[in-house]
Amino acid sequence: MGIRFEKIKGSSIMFYLWSLLLAALTLGGVYATCLLHDHGMFLSGLTNRIPWGIQAVLADYYIGMAVGCIVIGVLYEIIGNGKYKSFSRIAVYLALLFSIAAILSMMTNQGRIGFALTGSFTHFNPMSLFSIHHIFYFPFGLVCCILLYALLNDKARLSKIISLIGVLLAAALYSGIGFLFGLLPRELYRSPLTPPIYIAAAIASGIGVFLLVTVALIKLTIRELDFGFFDWAGRILAIAVIAALCFSAIENIYRIYQVESRQAALFFLFGGFHSVLFWMGWILLGCITPAYILLRKTTGVPGIVFASTLVLFGVFLERWLMVLPGLMFPPDLFPGWEILPESTVMPEGVVGYSISFPEWLQASGIFGLIGILFLWGLKFLKLLPTETKMS
Repeated sequence: MGIRFEKIKGSSIMFYLWSLLLAALTLGGVYATCLLHDHGMFLSGLTNRIPWGIQAVLADYYIGMAVGCIVIGVLYEIIGNGKYKSFSRIAVYLALLFSIAAILSMMTNQGRIGFALTGSFTHFNPMSLFSIHHIFYFPFGLVCCILLYALLNDKARLSKIISLIGVLLAAALYSGIGFLFGLLPRELYRSPLTPPIYIAAAIASGIGVFLLVTVALIKLTIRELDFGFFDWAGRILAIAVIAALCFSAIENIYRIYQVESRQAALFFLFGGFHSVLFWMGWILLGCITPAYILLRKTTGVPGIVFASTLVLFGVFLERWLMVLPGLMFPPDLFPGWEILPESTVMPEGVVGYSISFPEWLQASGIFGLIGILFLWGLKFLKLLPTETKMS
């Protein structure tokens, strides 16, 4: 007998309390977006030197988790092994929600919503990765919708076709974002290793969030937890984390040995609080510690959950460190020349950035929205398997 899926009842007081809390967060995000739309983006604290803030970081973070989740969701369709089928629906649904969150984060970081919706399409420049990579966001979300529809209605042939398209589109999307940063003419962005770092970190964050959500749902709905799948996924997570760590190490060593980027590399590695986030947050807590936990033979489900949490924390810091220090470090616009302070409106030297209150509201609002969609999706869609056995 095939695997059966079911909805949750969603009739408890806690369900509605969580829904109200998430709705309040969503309304806060709507208010902040309207405030910035009416009075200007200067309220967000963004400047000409720091045009990307927390929303840009979260856009990269969310789309990375979406890419990782879609990879898990299509394993059954591509490999044909029935042991992955139990988790395909919830993984694809998470990918859809994270793609929505990424699109909203990207739109709110670009100022007026109308321009964010039309600018990349009405002013398309095929020589600009900024123009090209936006086009992948909406098709990726559409592919997630079609794949979820096919899985919910047991349309096997459509699922296989869309699964292959989804994997290829996910690889193109996140590689494109990595290339976008890697080709920018700034010392801390320019790198040929940015795309593989992005892909490895995306797979790690996608598996990490999938494991956390799945374990929580199994515990809350009192289902039997099959350790075999989680042990396998945990080891894949460890491999992805180690790959991201190796690529990151090679990239920074390369920067140090290049004369033109050495000063920027030293600023990144030893130049401030972001350096602490890199060494203690990304390297130690986000990579080394979870890899050690996950590769131990005695690691159980609690250890996998703890390691997954560390990976999500570490990948978020890696996204933060990818976006912001590169903007904070001054670009060498005229090599060998000094720009006088009174001759420009753009501040020279290292600049700082802190998250403003409207940005906090927007970020929490997007989180609240996908939280509501997740809860009510569990209530109205048959996403949860009645059993989680691998065979």
